Amino acid sequence: MRVRLQAAVLAASAVAAVVGTAAPGAAATPAPQYKLVLGAAETLEYHGINARGDIIGLGIEASAEGREEGFILKAGSTTPVFLGAPGDETNQFTETRARSINDQGVVVGNYQKLVIIGGNEAEIPRPTIWPGPDGTGSDLGVNTTGDADAFGINDNQQIVGTQAGHVVTPWLQQGSTVTNLPTFPGGSTTEAFAVGGSGAAVGDAVQANGNEPAVEWVNGKISSLGTLNGGNFAEALAINNSGQAVGAASAPGSSLPFLFHAVLFSNGKAVDLNVPGANQNAAHATAINNNGDIVGDDGVIPGLSLLGLGNGFIYRNGHATELNTLIAPTPDVRLAGATGINDAGDIVGIAQVTAPDGNADLRRLRTGAHNGQVIRPNTPVSGPVSGPDTGVRPGYHPLGEEIWRQSDGRVGAFVQAIGTTASLRGAATVLRHNKRERPCRHQGRPSPRTACSLTTKLTRSPSSPGPESVPPPSSPCLSPHRQCSRR
Repeated sequence: MRVRLQAAVLAASAVAAVVGTAAPGAAATPAPQYKLVLGAAETLEYHGINARGDIIGLGIEASAEGREEGFILKAGSTTPVFLGAPGDETNQFTETRARSINDQGVVVGNYQKLVIIGGNEAEIPRPTIWPGPDGTGSDLGVNTTGDADAFGINDNQQIVGTQAGHVVTPWLQQGSTVTNLPTFPGGSTTEAFAVGGSGAAVGDAVQANGNEPAVEWVNGKISSLGTLNGGNFAEALAINNSGQAVGAASAPGSSLPFLFHAVLFSNGKAVDLNVPGANQNAAHATAINNNGDIVGDDGVIPGLSLLGLGNGFIYRNGHATELNTLIAPTPDVRLAGATGINDAGDIVGIAQVTAPDGNADLRRLRTGAHNGQVIRPNTPVSGPVSGPDTGVRPGYHPLGEEIWRQSDGRVGAFVQAIGTTASLRGAATVLRHNKRERPCRHQGRPSPRTACSLTTKLTRSPSSPGPESVPPPSSPCLSPHRQCSRR
C-alpha cells in the first residue's frame, strides 16, 4: 500500500446538548470534541505548538529545489515561514530542522553543515536558533569543530541538546554560556531532549552497568527519573513548567525490548499510562502541557498495518483516551499519533487518510479543546508529508531484531542502501540497545534523520558554499545516535 504523509488540523467543538428528540430506540451519538481539518500541501510534519498557536514542522520548500526544510507557521497564517540555514538563508544547498519552540516564538533545531572529514565530504548537524519572524538562523556555537544538535528551549531562552565526541554528551546554553551537563560515573551516551520553565532538563543516560534510565538535571546535578518496574531503558522526552516529565520505557522481561510503554515519571520511577495496545507496538508520551494533559501515540496496530504507527491519545484525569473516539466519524481517516499540546489544548500530531483507491495518506493533524468550549484554529493549516518517517518516534522496526538474531549479535556496522527512513531508524535503535555505540549509515540522499551518511558525496554548483574541513571523528558514528535511529 502506497503511503504518503500530509498535514491536517483538528479544531475543537463544544460538547453541547442537541436540540430535538432522538427516535425511539435510537442510541444517542456522543457529541464530538474535536473537528478534523486537512490543510495546505507544502507543510509536511508538525513537531510542536506554543501557547500562541505557532506551529513548527517540516515542509517542502519549492524555492529550495523542493527539499524538505524546517518551518514555523505563525498563528493566524496559512503560509509557513521556512527556516534558513546560517550562511544559506534561502536553503539553496542546505537542509534545516525545527525541533522546539517557546512561547515567544523562538525556534531551535539544526541545519546540515557541509564538511570534509578524512578527505570525504559529509554533512553534520549543527545546533541552530531562529529568534525572529523572518526565519534567519544562527549557529549556537556548541562543539564548534564537530556535530551537535539543539532539542529544547524554554521561555527563559535556556537551550539543551547533544554533542558528539568520543561519546554523545548533553549541554545547556543560556546566552553565550554553554555548560556541559554531567553524566553518570562510568556511563556513556547521555542525551538532553527538553527543558522546563524552571531550568530542569530531561533526557536519558547510559549507566556503567549498561542500563539506561530517564534522567533529570536540576541545578547542574544529574539524577535518575527511573525505569518502568525495573526495566532497563527509559527516556524522558518532554517536561512542563511544574517539572512533570513524560516519555517512554521498556517493560521488564519483555521479549521485544523496543515495545515501549508511554509513561509519566514520578517519585523516581516510570508510571505506566496504560494506553491502548500495550505490548502490541511501541507507545510514547511525546508532550505534556502545564495543565498536566499528556499526548502521544499508543501501541495499537490497526489491521495489518506495517507503518509502525498506533493511534493518537490524550491522557487527562488519570485516563488515556484515543483521539479517534473524540472526533465525528470520518470515513477513511485515522488519527495515528500526537506530538505536541499547548495549554489551550491544541494538539499537533498525525492522521492517516485512506483514499478511495485504497492508498493511504498520512497527514498531520491539529486538535483543540479546552473545558468543552469551542476552540477553532485561526485558519486551517498543514499539508502533504513524505514517507512513513513521521518525526514522532513511532514503534521500532522488527528488522533490527531479525538482524541481531541471524548474526548472533556479531554486527560491526549497519549500512542500509534501500528502504525507508523508518526502517533505518528502527533497526539502528534496536541494534544500539543490543550493543552500544553502533556506527550507522544510510547510503543515498543525505537526511538529518540519517546524519551518519559519511560516505555520501554531495553535488554542488560552482556558486554553492564550499565544505569546511574538520578533524576526523573520534567515534565511528559522528552524529548523535538519536539522529541515526529516531529522528
